[in-house]
Parts: sequence; structure tokens; C-alpha cells
Amino acid sequence: MATIVTTNKISWAISVTPKVSLDATDTHLQATEVINENIRKSLGGSGEITANSGDVDINVSSSSASNGVSNAGTAEGTSGWSDGTYGYVTSNGTTIAVDTGTDMIIIKNSGFEYDSSATNNISTTVGTSGTDTVQVKVDASATSGASDDSTVLAEIDVGEAWCVPRPGSTYGLLLASSSSHMACEVTVIST
Repeated sequence: MATIVTTNKISWAISVTPKVSLDATDTHLQATEVINENIRKSLGGSGEITANSGDVDINVSSSSASNGVSNAGTAEGTSGWSDGTYGYVTSNGTTIAVDTGTDMIIIKNSGFEYDSSATNNISTTVGTSGTDTVQVKVDASATSGASDDSTVLAEIDVGEAWCVPRPGSTYGLLLASSSSHMACEVTVIST
């Protein structure tokens, strides 16, 4: 008999190592990186979120914004998860809806350019680190008290990800391209 999924449970962890660079000096040192002398340790934490009983929502594959993620453009195809495969969204204007029931948002810059004609909307063209970043902004059209889309919350370089546990209120996020339009993986858990 198959087990029926009843509730989302999310485990997460972050780890940050604050480093400083030491330049090479003749006859004394090779160039190296060490942990910041004032902090002297890695920083981080972990957590676990159990959704309300019966909440198994995620942004499943959809060609509309019914999954909380609106892939920018009119012919952009589907976005979201289906059977372990993700339909990527563009970094050029995709919007993400957040409310008080959202348990976790994860946004990843895949490191590849977006292509709506390719399988799962992801091209084989690799982005350039430091240039093809994805900005995560407050979407003023979906956020009370916001007057424009200029507030940048994070800038995600190729291959990087950003997560927000328990966002805590109702607002919108907007993805913006710094250079090339990148294929982004956006996961919204328990909305």
C-alpha cells in the first residue's frame, strides 16, 4: 500500500566562511586566504519547518501564475516542478507571490541562459560569473507601501542560490537580469 503525503517538512542549513586575502610578499608569504581574524570561525545555522497539517503545496508545473510564480512574457512556457524536473523561468521580469502561509522560497541562478524554445526553458549557453547575475527585487505592484521596483534584496551570481525561510507577510518579488537573461529555478514551498 502506498504512503500518502500529508505535510511538507523542510530541512535547511547555511554556512558562511568570512575570509580575507593575504598578498604574496617576497621571501615571506605566498598569496593565501584565511578566516577573518576578528570573526575566527565559520558562521551559519540550520532549521526545520513543518507546514500546517495537510499542506503539501509547492509550485508545480504550470503555464500560468496559478503556482505563485509568473514566468515573464506571453510565450514563456511552463514553470515549476513535475516528477523531479523543473521548468525554468527567466530572470527578465518573472514575479513571485509570497504570503503569510509561505514556508520557504528558494531562488537559484542555474548558471545557464534562459531559452523558451529549449527543453525545460534552459539553454546550453553558460553565463559569465560576475556579469550574468540575477537581482531579486521587491515587486512594487504586489507589495503594500513600495513605490518602485528599485529595492534589491539579493544579487545571485551563476550557480548561487538564495533562500528565505518563513517570509512572514504578503508581498511580491521580481527577478531582474544584470546582463543576459538567465534560467532560474524558483521553488515556493507551502503557500
